[in-house]
Amino acid sequence: MEQFIKRLSLCALFLPGLLLGWALPAQAAICPAIPIPEELGLTCTDRPGDAFTPPSASISPEASLFSAFTGLTIRLLPADEDTSDQAAWLQRQVTVDLSGLGSFFTSLADDPDLPGRDGDLARRLEDTGSSIASLGALPLSGCGEPELGPERSDLECHWDSSGFGLAMQVRLVVHGDERYALRAWSMNDRRFLQLQALANGFDPAKVT
Repeated sequence: MEQFIKRLSLCALFLPGLLLGWALPAQAAICPAIPIPEELGLTCTDRPGDAFTPPSASISPEASLFSAFTGLTIRLLPADEDTSDQAAWLQRQVTVDLSGLGSFFTSLADDPDLPGRDGDLARRLEDTGSSIASLGALPLSGCGEPELGPERSDLECHWDSSGFGLAMQVRLVVHGDERYALRAWSMNDRRFLQLQALANGFDPAKVT
């Protein structure tokens, strides 16, 4: 009986620590693996993840009303995510939620202080919001053929709707036993090229 009580006491002592350890986030930092020149005006934000969600990072413009137009995300894939068919995996990544952008233009159209409210500016803003929101659901018809490799595979897409263009690149990076998903998108050609250059500079070996 005394031995049982001792074992029970040890369990009570170590169990909270074990549970806390399982709940602690995986302190992985991806941003150090993708240096960003200061003049680009972009910020990298780490999301360390936890026991259930792998770490990720997002890069976006600083203090810009149009930051949602541009982005680069990098995420460590969970061990159970199937990428054996790399071409099919890349094609499944070609979605981006632009509903927030559509709402942004719609909110401008509803602003009571909108200049020329009696004119057609509100209607044009609403049409713009609808066009932008629809870009994220465009089919793979705007995408080229996947470029597959043992360490890096890419798929690049370009769409145009009502005069608004959207460019996107999705990438699978294999580094030892780790796999990373990268997705860059922008409605600005210059920004898109900058994001592609940053993606090319991503070094998984520097993830800390």
